[in-house]
Amino acid sequence: MMRALLALDGRVGKLQAHVELLEKRLEELNGGVSVVGRPRLVPVHPGSVGRIEAGAEVVSAGPVDLGGVTFLIHYRKDSEERLQNLRTVFSFYKQAAVGARFILIEDGVRTGIAGELGLGEEDRYLFLENAGIWNKCAAFNLGLSRAETGVVCFHDADAIVAPAQLARGMGLFDADPASALIYPYDGRFYNVAPRVRAAFMNDLDLGALERHLPPEPTVSTAEVAVLHTQSLGGSVLGRREALLKMNGYNPHFQGWGWEDYEMPERAAKLGYGVWRLAGGPLWHLPHDAPGASPREQSPYFRQNEAIYQAVVRSSKEELERYITGWRLA
Repeated sequence: MMRALLALDGRVGKLQAHVELLEKRLEELNGGVSVVGRPRLVPVHPGSVGRIEAGAEVVSAGPVDLGGVTFLIHYRKDSEERLQNLRTVFSFYKQAAVGARFILIEDGVRTGIAGELGLGEEDRYLFLENAGIWNKCAAFNLGLSRAETGVVCFHDADAIVAPAQLARGMGLFDADPASALIYPYDGRFYNVAPRVRAAFMNDLDLGALERHLPPEPTVSTAEVAVLHTQSLGGSVLGRREALLKMNGYNPHFQGWGWEDYEMPERAAKLGYGVWRLAGGPLWHLPHDAPGASPREQSPYFRQNEAIYQAVVRSSKEELERYITGWRLA
């Protein structure tokens, strides 16, 4: 037992040294200036995806340079509120993410929103014909195969992450050349009340969300429901070169659930760095979704869980063979 504890202490020490080295590199990328309250690198690994810090910084709104990143947004029209959220998220980032490109992937029986959002010349709309249950993994893989930038952002149609957090996350790919995934928020997944959603939709001001930050980061309020504190979904930055080698998302998952856990697990086992930033939450805009249910109530829950657990048990060599079993798009 003592030997095991000493070995664990040694691994933790090495990991902390690696984190400190990357933080130092981040300072260099920021011009050598140590910024008070700057985001802290937190390694992501199964079962322990970072910790929440009290008094996390509030990142104010304002346009930031996100040239070099393509937002991949998957959408299926299942309610009017979902469509409103998509329009709001797209409009917000069109204003706040200067230089970013967008690929919207809609899946369903027929197209429903082509031409509605005002896509730019460098943006793309893709339609994935699918009469069955929606498949986020296949949709994201289609977008990944068409993206041309070095970094992509897999982003939900109902999610808002401060643009400044996304920009900082982009910089971390330079700090860790072996990284594949960067989570640009600290794990807190906040679902806002309808009146807060309405206020944000009215003027696209991030302050309409930030002013409702819960006094206790993990305790819900009347305006904000804390759905998760260690979320791995909603928004994740990916190095496109590494993701192509990983063959993107695992399309064997049906519906939703477990794919967000499997991706970082597989990336880490294949030797890539997976990190998240401390310092700010992800905001979720509520919606009515016919047929939506907790992950555990999905008819595919056990099937998806079994896929995830098989990946957990796999060696690097087994995973390298496994990912050749599907086409990216």
